[in-house]
Amino acid sequence: GDPARMAGLRAVHSSVRVTSLPENRGYAGGMNIGIDVALAAGATHVLLLNSDVVLPPDCLGRLLGALRSDPAAGITAPVLVSRGQPDLVDNAGLSWHARTGQMRMRERGAPFAAGLPARLAGRVDAVSGCVMLVRREVFQRVGRLDPSFFFGFEDLDFCLRADAAGLHTVLADAVAYHEGGGTLPGWSTDRLYYATRNHLRLASRVGPSRAGPRLVRYA
Repeated sequence: GDPARMAGLRAVHSSVRVTSLPENRGYAGGMNIGIDVALAAGATHVLLLNSDVVLPPDCLGRLLGALRSDPAAGITAPVLVSRGQPDLVDNAGLSWHARTGQMRMRERGAPFAAGLPARLAGRVDAVSGCVMLVRREVFQRVGRLDPSFFFGFEDLDFCLRADAAGLHTVLADAVAYHEGGGTLPGWSTDRLYYATRNHLRLASRVGPSRAGPRLVRYA
């Protein structure tokens, strides 16, 4: 990472531990390093958080509350609102149709209003990896994020593996603000490559065993 940025992070508080990697290991590869550090320190929950996300003061408490109120839940996340257009929902979790391999961002572009997170709170197929709170037990049952994806769909894969192991994902009555598009812009050919490759990879991995023969595959 950038030396000046690393120094700035270390200056925030003496207890902050910063791990700098010599190369880009992708989302999962980088997060897994932090996950291992947290678990080795005895963490009961691990918060995965991208640098382009802003959490309101009450967000983390609400996420913890969502997991504590549902012993069968292993992963939770807030409703994400666009930082650039805070009156619009970025997503309220992810939906996955195993028969077709279709993934969708729930409520994408819907108007955001007070009370919306409470109405949407509950079980979902998956949540975005830009912010998710995970019980220690999830890592013990299913391992870490899969670094072979490198960019995209590793969050969906992780939530589906947790669900198969008996720990489902819930959307909390909470909100966070997400910028998005900072790693790879929407027009990037690399982004298109990873989106296509990883979508097909995940569909081939989890579809047949969950829903019988797949009839069609579309993005």
